[in-house]
Amino acid sequence: AALKADGSISTWGNAIRGGTGAPTGTGYTQITANNNAYAALKFDGSITAWGLTTGGGSGAPTGTGFTKIFASQNAYAALRNDGSIAVWGDSSRGGVSAPSGTGFVDIWSTANGFAALKTDSSLTSWGATGTFNTTTPTGTGYTQVFSTGGSFAALKADGSITVWGSTSEGNSTKAPAGTGYTNIVSTGTAFAAIKADGS
Repeated sequence: AALKADGSISTWGNAIRGGTGAPTGTGYTQITANNNAYAALKFDGSITAWGLTTGGGSGAPTGTGFTKIFASQNAYAALRNDGSIAVWGDSSRGGVSAPSGTGFVDIWSTANGFAALKTDSSLTSWGATGTFNTTTPTGTGYTQVFSTGGSFAALKADGSITVWGSTSEGNSTKAPAGTGYTNIVSTGTAFAAIKADGS
C-alpha cells in the first residue's frame, strides 16, 4: 500500500490480504499494516480498514478523533485524542479486551498483544490469554515499553527494567536487576539494555 502526497492510497498484490479494497478519496495521513490487513487514518481522525476480515480488515471503530494506529500480527489498536483505546481483529492477538477509560498516552505491540502506558505512568496489557492479560507489571513510574515477537520490557524512570510475556522470547529471570538503564533494543526473541555508564 502506498500513500500519496494528497492523502490518497494505492494498493496492489494479494487481493485477500489488502491488495484490493483500499478506500478511495484523499486526506489519509497514516497506513498501518499487520500480516493480513491494512488500517488507514484520515486527517479527521477516522479509520478505514481492509484486507483479511479475521486479521483486522473489518471491524474498525467508527467516528473521529483517533490519532495513531498500532498493529499486532493480526489485530489493531487505535489511540483516541481523549486517551481511550479501540481494538479490532483477531481476538487471540489483542483484538478484544482493550482497557476501558481514558488517559492512555502510548501503545506498543508484540505479535500477540498490546501494552499501553497511562498518564499516571502505570501499564496495562492484553492479548494472548495467560501471557499478557495476567502478568502486566503493577505500580507506576514506567516511561517506555519495548517488545520482541512475544514479550515486553518496560523501562522505569529510575532505569530499572521489568519484563513479561513469552519465556522463549525475552521474558526471562535473566533480565538485569538494578537501576540506571537508559535504553533497550530488541530482536525478535531477545532484549539488550544499555546503562548510563555505557555498560
